[in-house]
Amino acid sequence: MKLGLEGKKVLVTGGTRGIGEAVAREFLSEGAMVVITGRLEREGWWTHEAKCSQRGCDFSDSAQVKSFCSDITSQEFDILVNNSGAFYSAVISKIDEDEWDKVMAVNLRAPMLLMKAASAAMEQKTWGRIINIGSIAGMVSRSTLATYSASKAGLGGLTRAAALDLASQGILVNYVCPAYTETDMLANLDDADRNALLRKVPLGRFAQPADIAAAVVFLASDRNQFITGQSLVIDGGVIIQ
Repeated sequence: MKLGLEGKKVLVTGGTRGIGEAVAREFLSEGAMVVITGRLEREGWWTHEAKCSQRGCDFSDSAQVKSFCSDITSQEFDILVNNSGAFYSAVISKIDEDEWDKVMAVNLRAPMLLMKAASAAMEQKTWGRIINIGSIAGMVSRSTLATYSASKAGLGGLTRAAALDLASQGILVNYVCPAYTETDMLANLDDADRNALLRKVPLGRFAQPADIAAAVVFLASDRNQFITGQSLVIDGGVIIQ
């Protein structure tokens, strides 16, 4: 069933691989026009997709982000998916301040600036959808994840506040929180670590990027008329235990 996304202009940050790639492909299958980002402009799966283009932007670089956001305002996107993220692990007593600042820049500051830029055009149309990709680490955490968890918890708060700010303009803002997903991060783990994580998932498998993409595209579609400011956890039951 089509979701009313034909011809919509969509920006998916971090869309070159993993969850972002799955999200971008799902939008393309619905007839949307999609721009994805990666740290550098290059060729990839998107090269031969007629309705998909790629832009380079390092979201830890404030000058690049400022330039990119200026372009976003003029392109008048209907839908923004903030998927780009940075990860850093260290116990609180060993946190490196530069790494902290980098994670906050990518995971919190850049999404705020992108939302600010994209929502300006959405307000003119009185229609828009913003989906921020977070993590269950913003709700539950473990040792060494203070930096990452703080950034994702902050993104959740930003989502809720933005949903209130933009509701009167017909713009819905939501937060999708995956757990362990079959991406490069999991692929780099050894069997023992993978199995330890898998034992925490009541459904007995890791999420696939397509699981996340299906939820994102629904929230971004005309089928969603009344869900805003919400955190959708997609974790196979991890945090209900």
